[in-house]
Amino acid sequence: PWAIQLQTPTMTLTWASILILLLTLGLIYEWAQGGLEWAE
Repeated sequence: PWAIQLQTPTMTLTWASILILLLTLGLIYEWAQGGLEWAE
């Protein structure tokens, strides 16, 4: 995996989790604002 190439795999996993969390929060925010047309 690409995480093994770094000295701190834990930091990589943390950054990946933060990125996924931000994307999820953004999606929830857009859905809450009614910005998603397919969320009928």
